Amino acid sequence: MDKKAISPIIATVILVSLVVTISVIVWIFLGGFIKELVVKQEKSVEAVCLDDVEISASVGDLSLDEVIISNEGDAPIAGINIEVKAGGEGRLKFYNCPLESGATSTELCAFTTGVDFSDLLAECQKVTVTPVLLGKGQKSGRHQRSVCEVKAKSFEC
Repeated sequence: MDKKAISPIIATVILVSLVVTISVIVWIFLGGFIKELVVKQEKSVEAVCLDDVEISASVGDLSLDEVIISNEGDAPIAGINIEVKAGGEGRLKFYNCPLESGATSTELCAFTTGVDFSDLLAECQKVTVTPVLLGKGQKSGRHQRSVCEVKAKSFEC
């Protein structure tokens, strides 16, 4: 009976430190998967997108940069995503085109769709125009773009 072991107090300290260390590692790993709440006009960006965003869009000849977007909603739009799908391939381009409520892109924006999508224009199947909002992260305070997918407009080529 002369066997010696660690005392119960030391065993408890080791177990507690092990659990804390594993918890911190899991928190750091999973923290990247948690989406930060982005707010605009004191509401979440998703709520603003559903309630206050409305665009009118028309796409003429993409090779001649004929894309006209009007902001008919109550929220300002930070930009526009234009996606062109052709032959199973798709390409998305963000255009920094801020539009206040009631503004039209013909007054404020110059699109370069003829250059950006030149190789896809011959086989173009579908064009999608999606508004992009600029919100502020609630924790970080940084400005972040949020795509308003539910208000996207699609057109056949």
